[in-house]
Amino acid sequence: MKKWNRLWVTGLTCVTALTLSPSSQGAFEQMLDLSALDRSVDPCSDFYAFSCGGWLSRTELPADRPSWTRSFSSINEENLGELRKILEAYAAHDYSLPSQNAKKLGDFYSACTNLDALERSQTATLQTELAPIQKMKKEDLTQIIGQMEMKGFSVLFQIGSSPDAKDASQMIAEVDQGGLSLPNRDYYLQDEKAPIRANYVAHVSRILELSGLSPEQSTKDAQLILAFETELAKNSLSPVERRDPQKVYHLLPRTQLSQLTPLIQWDSLFDTLGAPAFEKLNIAVPAFLKGLNALLSDAPLEQIQAYFRWRILHSLASNLGKAFIEENFNFYGRTLSGQKELKPRWKSCVQAADRILDDALGEAFVRKTFGEDAKTQTLSILKSVKNAFRENLASLAWMDTPTREYAIHKLEAIQSKIGFPEKWTDFSSLSISPDSHLQNQFAGVRFWSLKTMKKIGQPVDRTEWEMTPPTVNAYYNPPMNEIVFPAGILQSPLYSPSSSLAVNYGAIGMIIGHELTHGFDDQGRQYDEKGNLKDWWTQEVGAIFDQKAQCIVDQYSSYVVADDVHINGKLTLGENIADLGGLKLAYAAYQVAAQAAAEGHSATVSGSPAAPGLTSDQQFFVSFAQSWCTRSTQEYEKLGAASDPHSAPKYRVNGTVTNLPEFERAFSCASGAPLAPKNRCSIW
Repeated sequence: MKKWNRLWVTGLTCVTALTLSPSSQGAFEQMLDLSALDRSVDPCSDFYAFSCGGWLSRTELPADRPSWTRSFSSINEENLGELRKILEAYAAHDYSLPSQNAKKLGDFYSACTNLDALERSQTATLQTELAPIQKMKKEDLTQIIGQMEMKGFSVLFQIGSSPDAKDASQMIAEVDQGGLSLPNRDYYLQDEKAPIRANYVAHVSRILELSGLSPEQSTKDAQLILAFETELAKNSLSPVERRDPQKVYHLLPRTQLSQLTPLIQWDSLFDTLGAPAFEKLNIAVPAFLKGLNALLSDAPLEQIQAYFRWRILHSLASNLGKAFIEENFNFYGRTLSGQKELKPRWKSCVQAADRILDDALGEAFVRKTFGEDAKTQTLSILKSVKNAFRENLASLAWMDTPTREYAIHKLEAIQSKIGFPEKWTDFSSLSISPDSHLQNQFAGVRFWSLKTMKKIGQPVDRTEWEMTPPTVNAYYNPPMNEIVFPAGILQSPLYSPSSSLAVNYGAIGMIIGHELTHGFDDQGRQYDEKGNLKDWWTQEVGAIFDQKAQCIVDQYSSYVVADDVHINGKLTLGENIADLGGLKLAYAAYQVAAQAAAEGHSATVSGSPAAPGLTSDQQFFVSFAQSWCTRSTQEYEKLGAASDPHSAPKYRVNGTVTNLPEFERAFSCASGAPLAPKNRCSIW
């Protein structure tokens, strides 16, 4: 249920499509692009503008994207293109790329891209899915919730399984807060979000009217829905509060659920979802469930029906007829993110296949695109960055001996996964039709729901991945104490076997260091080497860490992204710590690798260092910065500031190099320059 420390977050699920700008269509970006520089800018004043100014001046934001990043977006676009070729071949019954799931993939894609079929089936679909809500009574709550959950219509809360935070070897059941349709609780409660709430109510009303309600009833129900979700929000933890793993872990007897929310028959619900017998579970936010019971008790049936009806329509909207699709985009794409045009249907269908038939598509992708050389060389860079971390831990003056020794012990225990899983998901029990995309979606939800529930009470499967192989991202998972790098990210401009040591370490080396550092950020440091939530810090050293972390909170909270909207330094703390640690470690590892290469020893990555006007050290930092060159709408920047645990790209660059004296030396910055302050933040 948790989404751990990803390197990059692309936003709401409805706007994650990536579209390449016409100028760069059909090719990966080069690793280091001198034409992307703006040499009129002083690198010691604004390194992001110096490194990306040329790229920003010539790059237009694609109409169907709220944001476009030079590295992640261009790679993802290429990967989407490869996945499209695979799926279209299978849909045409061309099985020249072998896969035991080729027919299922082809049928899934064919059904998804058939918009005419979705339009024709819309009326019957709505009648079937909404009829139970029209007839429901309060005593039917549990039955209705179970039916909805098994089709992916999530309501009220999240329910599933996860590793026990204090016994990471075992899977347990978990119930968590949920049920909101805006990005997070703050959108319901903060005064400055009132205009978005007004647009949201208008959007809900339009969707309800499209479903067949009168304009008057739609307007009334939309207000009831906002009021209902606002009550859910009041009982929810904020994004910052949820960053503390202690606040979302409450291992309690199963009977506690009935005491907190007696209106829901929990035993019946778990039976419907296919859960095995269990005695304890993690109730992530007990106060939420207690408040939920009061809400369900006090709310009139009409309001509950309106909310349930809306959650079904909200889930279905992107897979119904044209009017629903466009209205869904109008709010979640245009209003929230500033996206101008709807993405092509084929991209939605590629992403749907990647989500439902993840390993089936991932296996075909790996067979077609991924070579062992990339895995071997990435492992070599990873080893060198890990060595740099070990050496750095040994020299940190602020750590005492017991904490230092445990930190090194945890570092050594971090496992690495690169490329793709060692075993693929078995989809033999999943039936896919070439005729009905919605039925395929429902079948996929049932498949994954049952798979998730059956994990309860079982040992944690440490071979599983949380990302698919084509994904352009990476993550650290605290309960597994592992770092994971899918095949999709190991491509230019983040990695190239033909690029210099400086360029590769500045890009993929920093990413590796970033994920390693997550094991020791404000969240990761609370887990031990086995993935258990355990305090292994001495009290004095823990207090020093908190002081150092507060320096980073204060630094990033001062940054403004758009219209005087500030970065939330507490929300972004973990990612900012990881960026700083990642770049520092990558630079140290690069220095060792460069020295070895100079002495004639085997280097991790070879390639020409030629980059006129830049020293090797400067290439390292420019390569890092150019990984984050980004164009975004103002709406998307504001959305990110409110909900994204990552800082805006400009400050992922400038904020990070500000704290590194190595950067100051590389560019001969005068002491006291904007990016060479006398007082710096430093942790790892």
